Amino acid sequence: MGERPGIVQGQNGQHSVYRSASPRRCPPVPCPGRGMSRLARLIRRILWIGAALFALLVGAVLWAEQRALSRHAPGHAPGLPVDAAIVLGGGMDFDRQLNGLGRQRVRTAVTLLRAGAARHLIFTGDVVDYPDLSEAQLMHDFALSLGADPARLHVEPKARTTLQNLHLSFALARSQGWRRLAIVTDAFHLTRAGALAALLGRPDVALVASDGLIHDRLSTRIALVLREALAWPLNALKAAGWVLLGWLGWSEQDRAAVIVSLPGAPPPA
Repeated sequence: MGERPGIVQGQNGQHSVYRSASPRRCPPVPCPGRGMSRLARLIRRILWIGAALFALLVGAVLWAEQRALSRHAPGHAPGLPVDAAIVLGGGMDFDRQLNGLGRQRVRTAVTLLRAGAARHLIFTGDVVDYPDLSEAQLMHDFALSLGADPARLHVEPKARTTLQNLHLSFALARSQGWRRLAIVTDAFHLTRAGALAALLGRPDVALVASDGLIHDRLSTRIALVLREALAWPLNALKAAGWVLLGWLGWSEQDRAAVIVSLPGAPPPA
């Protein structure tokens, strides 16, 4: 085993085959390429596992979206009526106007206001690229154009992530004495928003689904669903940090200064 074949010529001119007794072995140093192939296989496995987990997350987001549309529609969402509904920003177009998601979220919130399901609306969201503009103000102005009572509209213009949206809006609601709250956002986003509200100590908030994304372009739908799937592991890390710091004795204010200010998932291209 491991012997190398050879050929010799005998005295009678015939050739005979012999096998060398020396085994075929690599030198003491690693064989070229063997270490890299193991590393490549490991990387390939990690990539396949990551892709499979991400696909599961995408499926979970789509399932949660359909569940939210059926269980948390504005007409029969559990937990209504409320003192105030927090309306999360849905984005802005290049013309510095609300995109379709943002407009539909405002329409959904104004419907709650008119039906008496919400006494006040809190619009929350900043715009990174335009320091002189906030998404919250754009939503406020759009609600006015729909005929909403300006005395019932409120703006939180600083938040840039969902966790910041909720943290700052909860603080605004506390300052006004509003205890019963709801969150208005798209159905694909509603489950994560509810989970973050529970992380901040408000598992009792009502969840109201807007259906703007299902009427949008397919490319927009794909981009936002993929972004939402990416946001879940990022927010899981934030949640773990929040719980860990609380276990270490940090106050909510100190934890918020560290965790809430962390960036979220990148916006879709």
